[in-house]
Amino acid sequence: MDKTAINKLLVPIVIGGAQAGLTLSLEKLSVVPEGSGLGRVQQFFITLLSPGMFGAMLLGNNVHAWSLWVAAIINGLFYFGVAWGVFLLGSRLMGRA
Repeated sequence: MDKTAINKLLVPIVIGGAQAGLTLSLEKLSVVPEGSGLGRVQQFFITLLSPGMFGAMLLGNNVHAWSLWVAAIINGLFYFGVAWGVFLLGSRLMGRA
């Protein structure tokens, strides 16, 4: 198996796993310090976790009480798909260039 084939799955798995891990740590990320650069970075990462949060709300039929595990699974799968698509698109564009 060549290195590109391994990277084609390894990179999306790492990115999806990282997003799932960030979703599980959402309770700690939600305390955002005001007026600092770190607060803006935290707000950016919380925004990236929105697909899983909305999906968990949709599956749980409750906006106020949704499962963090469901959101983590949705975010992991969503960002795995996005990273895989970007990797495939980039490899095709680099092959043609």
